[in-house]
Amino acid sequence: AGCANGIVDSGPDCNSKSSAAVHAWDEGVAFYTGSLEGPAAGGNTAGVFSYRLAEKRCANFKTCGKQSNSVSGVSYVNIQLFEKLSIGQAKLLVGQCDAV
Repeated sequence: AGCANGIVDSGPDCNSKSSAAVHAWDEGVAFYTGSLEGPAAGGNTAGVFSYRLAEKRCANFKTCGKQSNSVSGVSYVNIQLFEKLSIGQAKLLVGQCDAV
């Protein structure tokens, strides 16, 4: 619930003069990722949140990589999700609230 709450909370705070919406968005990302992943692509095996679960299981289900057809690399779901999250954050930064 934390991830969704952070992202949903970004809407009411959104305007071009406030960073509150971006902060709420980042908070949602943090709830999905956790604090143990670190800055490297693919994260760190010490993670325990949803991001790590996707990374751990993509090899089991052959859903790693940009084509979702590999047993190694970053999970497809995390690649797609973080592309969308980056787009949303950029729109919030310029006050395009309705686009998010």
